[in-house]
Amino acid sequence: MPDRGRLSGRTLLARIERFGERPALGLRQEFGLRWWSFGRLAREARRFAALLRGWNIGPGERVLLWAPNCPEWVACLVGAMIEGVVVVPLDERSPREFMLQVAMQASPRRVFHAQGLDAGFLGLPCHCLEDLFAEPARDSVTDAREIEPDHVAAILYTSGTTAEPRGVVLTYANLQAQIESFQFWQWPLKLISARMLVVAPLSHVQGLILGAMIPMSIGLSIVFVHSVEPAHLLRTIRDNGILAFSTVPRVLHELTAALERHPRGRRTLGQRLENESRGWMRRHLLFTALNRVVGWRFWIIFVGGAALARSDEQFWRDTGRFVIQGYGLTETTAIVAVNGPFSRRTGSVGKPLKHLTLEIAADGEALVKGAAVSPGYFGSVHRQSAEPHNGVNGFLHTGDLLRADSRGRLYFLGRKKDVIVTSEGFNVFPSDVETVLNRHPGVRESVVLGREEDGCEEVHAVLLMESGTDAAGTVHAANRKLPEPQRIRSWTVWPEVDFPRSGLLKVRRELVAAAVREARTLRQHSTPPAGQVTLAAIETEADGGRRIELLADYLCAAPPGALADNSAQLRADWGLSSLDFVRLLGALERRKQRLLDGRALHADLTVAELHAMAANPCANIQTPVRVPLRQPAWAKTVLARAVRFAVRPVVTGLWTAFCHRCAPVWRGSPHSLRPPFILAAAPHMHWLDAFAITAALPARLANRLLVVTNRDFSEFFDPPRGTSRKERFTVGAGYHFLLPFTYPFTIVPHFGSTREGLLETAKWIDKGYCPMVFPKGIHYGLVDPARHDPGMALLASECGVPVVPVWLSGNSDLGCRPRLQPGCVSVVFGQPISAGPSKSPANLIAELEASWLELASTAAV
Repeated sequence: MPDRGRLSGRTLLARIERFGERPALGLRQEFGLRWWSFGRLAREARRFAALLRGWNIGPGERVLLWAPNCPEWVACLVGAMIEGVVVVPLDERSPREFMLQVAMQASPRRVFHAQGLDAGFLGLPCHCLEDLFAEPARDSVTDAREIEPDHVAAILYTSGTTAEPRGVVLTYANLQAQIESFQFWQWPLKLISARMLVVAPLSHVQGLILGAMIPMSIGLSIVFVHSVEPAHLLRTIRDNGILAFSTVPRVLHELTAALERHPRGRRTLGQRLENESRGWMRRHLLFTALNRVVGWRFWIIFVGGAALARSDEQFWRDTGRFVIQGYGLTETTAIVAVNGPFSRRTGSVGKPLKHLTLEIAADGEALVKGAAVSPGYFGSVHRQSAEPHNGVNGFLHTGDLLRADSRGRLYFLGRKKDVIVTSEGFNVFPSDVETVLNRHPGVRESVVLGREEDGCEEVHAVLLMESGTDAAGTVHAANRKLPEPQRIRSWTVWPEVDFPRSGLLKVRRELVAAAVREARTLRQHSTPPAGQVTLAAIETEADGGRRIELLADYLCAAPPGALADNSAQLRADWGLSSLDFVRLLGALERRKQRLLDGRALHADLTVAELHAMAANPCANIQTPVRVPLRQPAWAKTVLARAVRFAVRPVVTGLWTAFCHRCAPVWRGSPHSLRPPFILAAAPHMHWLDAFAITAALPARLANRLLVVTNRDFSEFFDPPRGTSRKERFTVGAGYHFLLPFTYPFTIVPHFGSTREGLLETAKWIDKGYCPMVFPKGIHYGLVDPARHDPGMALLASECGVPVVPVWLSGNSDLGCRPRLQPGCVSVVFGQPISAGPSKSPANLIAELEASWLELASTAAV
C-alpha cells in the first residue's frame, strides 16, 4: 500500500497500477480517441525511466519536455519522477528566443519533443516522443529511487510581465499537498468510472495538476484534445461521454458563443433567448438545447486561470450544469481557493483549501502560506516565500487583488499592477469596465489599460471588434452604463485577428500595452474581400490541402447572397472527393466556430448551397437525398442487443452447418487479441462474407463486431424512377430487420455524409466495438492495389487501434441455399498491424496490402 503522506515516483506508480487496465489518458483528434490505460501508463513510465538511467541522467538533473497534451507527455513525467529527474515542460507554441533562454538557465541534458517540432536549434540531444513509445518496451525499471519531499519535481517557466523567463520550482511536497485535498474522490471513482476533458496545456500548472497529477492518483480518466475549437469540443463532449470539463475562461466563452449561434428551429438559440424574459423558460430552453448538443452525461465545469465573465457563468448555470470556479497561481501549485459545486453565488472563486492560509492585506492583495507554496524561483538566491508580512514570515505576495464577503467567499478583482489610478484618485479595476464592453454584441473582447495623458492616468480601452462594427458607438454605449470614474476616455481598435495570448489563452496585457504605447492610433483590421481571390484561381490550385483552405476562406469572406447564382458542383465540376469534403467541413467549422451539419451534403452540392450553409446556421439545404446516416434507432436499445446476442449465433451456426463451412486459420493467437481493433478483409465477393468471418471468430470477439457498410440504401428511402417494389421491400427489410437483428452497423458512404459516418464509427470504437470493413470494395481482390478506401486507416491511426488483416478464400460462390455437401470458406487472420501517431494512414495501408499478399499465398497453399 503506498504511503499517502509522502509523494514520490514510487508511491505515484503504485497508485497508478491500482487501477489496472481502466482508461487513463486519451487524445481525441479529428475523429478518433486514442486511449492509454493506467496499466500501460505505468509500463511506459518504467520504460522511460530505464532510458533515463541508461543515459546516466540522475536525480536533480533536468530534461526539457516540449509537446502538446498527449499520453506520451504524462509517461515522460512519471518516468522522470521514478528516477528523481526534474522535468522542465514548455508549451508547444513557445517562441524560439524564450526556449533558448530557458535552456541556458536550466541546463537540461536532453530534449523530448512532439512529432513536427524541430528542437535542433537548442544544440541538445533530441528525441521524438511518438517514435520513443512506438516500439514495445525492451527495458523497464523495477525499482524507483527514494526521493525526499523537498526534492524538485518540475520547473514551470513563465515570462511574467518581462521578457526574462522565471522558473517556478515545484517540489514533491507541493504536489502532494494538492493531491491529498482530492483523495476522497478515489472511493466513488473505484465504483464508477468518469471522464474529464482537459484543455489547459500540461506545461502550465493548471494542466499539470488537473490534467495529470490529481487524476492519476484518484483513477479519473482524462481526455485531451488536439484543438480547442468549439465545434471540436462540443463533438468530443457528446461522442465520448464526458462528465466534467476543465477549462479556462476564454475557451468557455467561445463555447458559450458557439451554443448561442446553434440553430434552434428557424432561429439560433441566442435569438430565442433575447426574446425570453421569463427565467424558468430561459432555463428550460438552455437545458433542452444543450442536452441535444452534448448529451446527458455532461454536468460539471471546472474553470480557472483567469476571471470568468459572470454572463458566461450564469449561462452555464441556467443549463443545469455545476460551474466550479477556482483561483490559484503557478507559485501555489495551481489551487488556492475553489467554489463548491452547489454554490449559487455567481462570480465567487470559493474559499481557501484547508492546507493553505490566505490573508488579504490592507490594499486588497492576497497573501498565501502553506505546503503548496513554491520554495521560490529556479536559480534565485532569494526565496519569494520568505518575504515578511506584518511581522510574520512565510507569506507569498501574490500580486492579485481579492475581496471576501461576510461568509468568507472570495472574489477576484484583478492584478494589483493593473489597477488604474485616475487623476481624481479613484481606483478603477479593468475587469469592471471590460465586463460592460464585452456585453456589446460588436465586441469580441476588450483590454482596459491605464494610459498617461498630460501627466494624468486615464482609462483606455483596446477593442477586438467584429468586422464592420462602429467602435465609437460601442464606447459611447458603454460609457452610458459606467460610473463617472470608470468611463473610457480614449480607445484604439486592435489591428490583428486576436490579442497575443499565453498558453492558458489569457491576454498578454503587457504586450497589448506596449503596442498601444508604440502606436498611438491602431487601425481596425478588415477581412480581405472575397473578390481578391477568385473561384477560378482556387479551382486551379495544384495543392489539394491549400485549395481546401482557400475555398473555406473564400466562403467565409463572401457576403450573403454573393454566390447565389453559382451552380458549379463541387464534385462533378471541381473533382472534390469525399475526404476533401471532410476536410472542407472541418475548415469551415474552425472559421465559423460552430457545428455544421454534414447530413445536408449530397453528391450534386453546389458552391451556392455550401456558402448558404456556412453563412446561415439555420439554412436548410434542399437535398434530393433522404437516406439515413446510421442504423435504426431501435437497434441501439438493450432489447436489440439481447436479440442480436441470441439470434446471431443461431443464424451463423445454421448457415455454416447447411450452406458453407468456415475454416479459420490464425497467424497469431486469437487469445491475445483484445477489443477494440479493426478487421480489414479482402477480397469482398458477397454480402455473406461478414457471416463467414463471424463464424470463424471466437464468440467473445464475434459479439463485439460492428459492420461498416458504404450502402446509402437509396433504393428504399429515395428510390429512382423504375425501382421495383420488390427491390424497395428487400432493401427496406435488410435495413430495418436483417442487419439490426444480426449486427450493429454504421454507414460510411463514398460521398455526402462520409464525415458523419466516420464520426459514428469512432464512437463505436470508443465503446469497445471492432469495425469489420472491406476497404477494397466488393469484387476487388489484388487486381487493383490502387483501390483502397482510406477512411478506416485514418480511424485506426487516430484511435491507435490495431488492424487485423483477413483473407477470404473460397467465398466466390457463397449463398443461402442448403447443400448436401456444403462448401468450405477459408478465413485467414493475419498478425495485427499496429497503428498510432508514429504511423501515417498511407504507411498503414501499404502494410495492409503487403499482408494481404502474404495471406493470399498462404491460403493458396
